[in-house]
Amino acid sequence: KKIIKKAPMGLVGCFTSGLLTSSFYTMAPVFCHGIDLDVSRISVFMTATVLGGLLIQWPIGLLSDRVDRSLVIPCVMALMAIISGVIILSGHGRFSILIAATGLFGGFMFCIYPVSVARAYDLFEPKDVVNVSAALLLFYGIGAALGPVGASSAMTLIAKPYAFYVYCSVVG
Repeated sequence: KKIIKKAPMGLVGCFTSGLLTSSFYTMAPVFCHGIDLDVSRISVFMTATVLGGLLIQWPIGLLSDRVDRSLVIPCVMALMAIISGVIILSGHGRFSILIAATGLFGGFMFCIYPVSVARAYDLFEPKDVVNVSAALLLFYGIGAALGPVGASSAMTLIAKPYAFYVYCSVVG
């Protein structure tokens, strides 16, 4: 209760990160298959998303060290949701556009967890780190357990591969 009261944004961010990253790793290949990408293009797609996360975490981390993280978290989520919309709207465009957009998507999606954790840690004393870490991981784990179910339900309900990004946009 203490952690929920003191750091709700950190917990919600970790939960949201769980929803998104678990659904990405389980349902993005299904999305790729649904838009008829071959195995080599699916590999490029997955790699671009992870590399985007790697490359964008550094500038977002620097930004979050200078700007209040409670402002950075919703901006990162909003940007991820907007990029999801771009992917939906670009539809069956060129593969290079999809790869560039998914790199940005991954960049923002993979920033949610570390910025959320840093936000929570900002509010507690060093002696509380173990308890705070446990709560953050619990919320991430709950989100991770629910994410693939939510994403696959959206994809089944809408019956289109791009429903994966509808799910990500709504979660963001």
